Amino acid sequence: MNHDSYFEIGCSHLVCQDYAISGCIDDIHYAIVSDGCSSAPHSEIGAQVLCHVAKYYVETYARIGLFECLDLNMIANLLKVSICKRANEIQKIYPISPMALQATLMIATATPNELTIVAWGDGIIVTKESFVGGTPYYKITEIEYPTNAPFYITLDKKAYLMEHPDSKVLWKSHFYCDGTTELHDTREHEDFPPFISRMDIKESNGFVALCTDGLKSYQDENKKPVSFIDMAREVTNFASSDNNVFLTRNMNFLKRKILKKSWSHFDDLGCAVISL
Repeated sequence: MNHDSYFEIGCSHLVCQDYAISGCIDDIHYAIVSDGCSSAPHSEIGAQVLCHVAKYYVETYARIGLFECLDLNMIANLLKVSICKRANEIQKIYPISPMALQATLMIATATPNELTIVAWGDGIIVTKESFVGGTPYYKITEIEYPTNAPFYITLDKKAYLMEHPDSKVLWKSHFYCDGTTELHDTREHEDFPPFISRMDIKESNGFVALCTDGLKSYQDENKKPVSFIDMAREVTNFASSDNNVFLTRNMNFLKRKILKKSWSHFDDLGCAVISL
């Protein structure tokens, strides 16, 4: 296994509010991504705080084996409580507005046997599932809030519902194989649970990629939207993943490619990947 992370500013922004990190502790690799709320003051700082606090607890709990002995819901709840408590302490010491912590947070951890994903807010998760007739087969999970007001990990649910009474979250599963995309499933939730997933990866030679919703902001030379499914494939089109710069290398290549085509992305983009 290897890991890498990357983030870059959108063409309409003055400050990049996305952040991403990755790493490894013992035999557990992790990828962490956050997207700060564009209307919250200093959310670029909040996104970085959340990522580094999440990294601290992922490494801490990995050392004592909690990921192996707890079920998925317990892991998600433990991470939420731990991360929010520490992030709030840091916010007060900084000091910055509590609104700075309004940011999405996506975490993936992988052992040699198992992949675990926990996500709060919106974003896109790309996994290479298997091979069909020698062709890569991808699952692309889109976590979307139609109101464009995600429920962030640090928010109080009652206060959020008072401000956004009609909000809901959609989990959309897309499958991509040999140039063909299929919307497989859509699940709607009005209680805003974190997205959680766990899968066996003993025989896998693929990857998991966590991406912010900046992946949906690509435009062609005529300012027409480019399919985020196509861009998910471009971002994860790794020539190889034999070192810990494979994502950075691919994104640098992609930047040159879209510049030649006069394409752009108006929103910030953050991505972190674990090759399995």
